Order: sequence, then C-alpha cells, then structure tokens
Amino acid sequence: MKKRIIIVLVIISSFFISSYFANNVFIAGTPKLNRNYLAKFFSEQAVTEVAEKRVEAISADISESLDKTNLKQLSRGVYAGENKSLKVTKFVENEIEWEQMTIVTNSSKEVVLKYPSGQPPLKEMIDLIKSE
Repeated sequence: MKKRIIIVLVIISSFFISSYFANNVFIAGTPKLNRNYLAKFFSEQAVTEVAEKRVEAISADISESLDKTNLKQLSRGVYAGENKSLKVTKFVENEIEWEQMTIVTNSSKEVVLKYPSGQPPLKEMIDLIKSE
C-alpha cells in the first residue's frame, strides 16, 4: 500500500514539474529551450546579488554623510542640517512636549491624536479622521 501511495505522488509531482517546464522552459511544445526564460532566471539572481551590494554601499555612504552633517536645533526636539547631497531632519520624541486630542469617528471609534504642544492639527485633518 505504501508503495502505491509513493508511486501516485511521484506521478502527480512529475506531471506538475513537466507542465511547468513545458510552459516556461521549452518553446511552444518543442524540445528547444527558451533562452529568454533561462536568461531571466539567472539574471534575477545576479541582479539580486548586485542590488544587495549596492544597498550596502549606499547605506555606508549615507551613514558617513550623516556623521559629517552638522544639525542645528530648529525647535525643542527638532534638528535639521544639510550636506552637499543630503538634507537631514531629526526628531527626538522625548524632547518634544506633546498634547493629545481624542476624536470620535463617524463609526463611533475613538482615535487619539498626538501632536506637538502649541501646534494643533489642521481642521481638514480632524475632519478626515472623523469621516473614517
């Protein structure tokens, strides 16, 4: 009984594998290989590796630029600076004084909105939240 189950599973899996190859790897039911598919398959792997290396290099460059950027305090908890090719804004949450507003939406849900003290949110923003 075990052998029959294994044979059936092998036949079913071979059907799916051959169907996949017939539709993707071979050209229109002929034994000719679809070079575009193979090139795409291998180039995606190569592109992924190259992209990962580029991301690491760019991250290193950004980190280096961030270290060289002098940040000036705009207000309490908000700092900004500019480098040749980089603009930086830094928010330090625990330095900012916050206020809270509770808004009840049309569907009777309560939404707590947190904003910097002295700078209430726009009326349009409140109306948008209420309409949800």
